[in-house]
Amino acid sequence: MSKMIELCTSTKGSLGEDQDWWQLVTDNDGKMYVEHEWAHRNTYKFRVSHTGSEQIEVNQFLAGDYNSEAQQKLRERLAGGK
Repeated sequence: MSKMIELCTSTKGSLGEDQDWWQLVTDNDGKMYVEHEWAHRNTYKFRVSHTGSEQIEVNQFLAGDYNSEAQQKLRERLAGGK
């Protein structure tokens, strides 16, 4: 069973219509990656208009243009912090 640790959540928009979640995942074989999930709603029709998820290799996530709060939380986790 994979171990998941929440790194960060983000809610944006005047109605909180855009939500994103970032989690650090460790597979049974020890492989670590960041999973980014999102649900972005159309505020005019009040329905989910775009949802999805992606798996991002840890080093790629730290070096890329991703959520800075999630990147900082990941650095803290890898350094042994909470």
